[in-house]
Amino acid sequence: MFVNRYASATVHGLILIAGLALASVQFQTSVSANGLDADGQVHPRLIRSMTAIYLVVNNKRRLVANPQVFTDYRFQEAWIEQIPDDDLNRVGLGPDLIAGPVLRDPSNRIWIVYQGTRRLVVGPDAYGPMYLRPDDAIDATQSDLEAYPEARSFGNRQTLVPLGTSVILVAGGVLICLRRVASIPESHTKSAIGSKFFRAWHLWGDVAVLVAISAALKFWFVSLYPWLPDGADAPAYVGGARYLQAGNSIMTEDQNGTFVSVTSTMYPMLLALTGWVTMLTNGNVIGWKFLQVVCSSLMPWVVGALGNELYGFRTARVAAVIATLSPLWFYSAELLQYELWLGLAIGLGTLLVCRAVSTQRHRYWWVLCGVVWAGILFLQVKTAVLLAPISLILWYSIFVTISRASQSGTENITLRGNASRLALERMRLIAVSAIPVVAFLSISVSPVIAWGFRNLSVHNEFIIGSTGSGTLLWMGSQPSATGGYMQISRPQSYYEREKLFPNQSVTRNARIFASLAIDNIVRDPTKFALLGMTKLERFWWTISPDRLGEYLEARTVSFLGGLVTSTGIILLSKFTQYVVLFLACIAIMRARNTLGNDSIHTKNISIAIIIILTFWITHIAFIAEPRYRLPIAPLIQVFEGAGLVMMVTSLQRFVTQRIGRTEDLAPDQSDSTVAV
Repeated sequence: MFVNRYASATVHGLILIAGLALASVQFQTSVSANGLDADGQVHPRLIRSMTAIYLVVNNKRRLVANPQVFTDYRFQEAWIEQIPDDDLNRVGLGPDLIAGPVLRDPSNRIWIVYQGTRRLVVGPDAYGPMYLRPDDAIDATQSDLEAYPEARSFGNRQTLVPLGTSVILVAGGVLICLRRVASIPESHTKSAIGSKFFRAWHLWGDVAVLVAISAALKFWFVSLYPWLPDGADAPAYVGGARYLQAGNSIMTEDQNGTFVSVTSTMYPMLLALTGWVTMLTNGNVIGWKFLQVVCSSLMPWVVGALGNELYGFRTARVAAVIATLSPLWFYSAELLQYELWLGLAIGLGTLLVCRAVSTQRHRYWWVLCGVVWAGILFLQVKTAVLLAPISLILWYSIFVTISRASQSGTENITLRGNASRLALERMRLIAVSAIPVVAFLSISVSPVIAWGFRNLSVHNEFIIGSTGSGTLLWMGSQPSATGGYMQISRPQSYYEREKLFPNQSVTRNARIFASLAIDNIVRDPTKFALLGMTKLERFWWTISPDRLGEYLEARTVSFLGGLVTSTGIILLSKFTQYVVLFLACIAIMRARNTLGNDSIHTKNISIAIIIILTFWITHIAFIAEPRYRLPIAPLIQVFEGAGLVMMVTSLQRFVTQRIGRTEDLAPDQSDSTVAV
């Protein structure tokens, strides 16, 4: 009996041990298949959808935006798991992965691995530009650190010098506005003061000093972050520029199809033409950012010239100071974007259009206008919507000028009794007036048309814009759209329409998304209109985390020495935004009362307003971000300067009237006292 029990227990024990062994083998096999190696160490989960590779961290997928990240993380090709788009969209999207791991050494110092080197974190502003956080740090041994060579540190130790310089800059601008607005009359610009240089320095010298100080601060701000990646949307532009710098022809396309996929066609070419700047900085992208500072330093002078054309000399000076002090320079000096160049070009183009309307020599000005607007369209093709109102204004101005000239002649006297001949003469004037406008339009659209034929030769399709325009249209009109930039997924209807478009077409994806967007707009136009109003509101937002230069708040906090918090910076930016928009509204509403019957200035102001409204309303169809108003910032700053001049003038007039009334009442009171 005892033996049987012993044998039975032994058999059951052997069965249990065998079962545990088999379960262990099965567990190890299944775990190994799901991402664990034989030693039980977990390697990062990498997933691939089409050509994009993501690292899954904390239930978020992070796009591996830089191939160097594979080396920094010691990734292996065998770890990549191919999954369909539907499964990919179920994983939340995190920030792009552009840097390697964050390591904490035994002495509790934190390092960031970036492009094959380890860099010590010495300031809190190091994490933001790398899309990292202090919580991402993992413990590492000394041998792990020594596997990477040491390079320049990340972050900046906070100092009060930039903050002090900024305070001096703002104080100087305020003093210039208050002193000059009150003391320089309009006729001062026509007075003889001496040589032209001395006269120009007398009128604009203090503004020039202010611009120089501002440029120095911008250079400082850019140099604080030499480790920055190319920035939002900039890798494609920089890649295209370096493709051209390598000696490749513009009649060929790189492997990423950069020249037809980017929003600005001209910007990669502009960067390639200014490649000598990057050579001065050993090929670093910071050279191009220095060039942005130079471009932003030209903006006050364009704003001043436009202000002088619209309102006069006082507004010109104040608007130039506002352009110099504007918080927008934080973006324009740091972001590697084309909006700054586009704003400079639109400001100059608007100035030339106003001059063409104001002067009688139309045959000279419309040619120059056409050349400038050709560059504007080549920088961003959506600005073509501005050509319609500008062409109508130019045609009307030329028609009125020619009609007045013909009425002053003797020929019109003989035509008064003949209605048919008078109608023919009017038709002739209309046709003659349209010739310069047609020439202006022909010059303006010629580079874009030529680019379309280039794409016809390279891609067998006549493409004048970006292949991403259809995606942006769907992004701004899909059922879950917010009005701004967002990650979009492909609906089931996308795959159903794939059969309608050829696989070899480079615009296939854009055309599918565009057709889906149009169907969605037609199906629910009320929702599209409501979303369009949201986009118009987003256009005037101030600093926000989405797409206006990520982590700009943290960089600005560091730049200001840490004394101004991120919340304070946002509050200050919003307060400034409300004030300047209020001033711009004052200038627009009181323009007629201020200028009186000056039809030329009123007409020029109408041109600027029409350009602002047309550019603003265009974003209803696509998406709207605060960054997108940079191209019309020069026009808005002119109205801000005019509003400030009007407000100060009204205040001075009120104070003067009160003082005069007090002086008038003083003798009466003394007389009444004596009489009593």
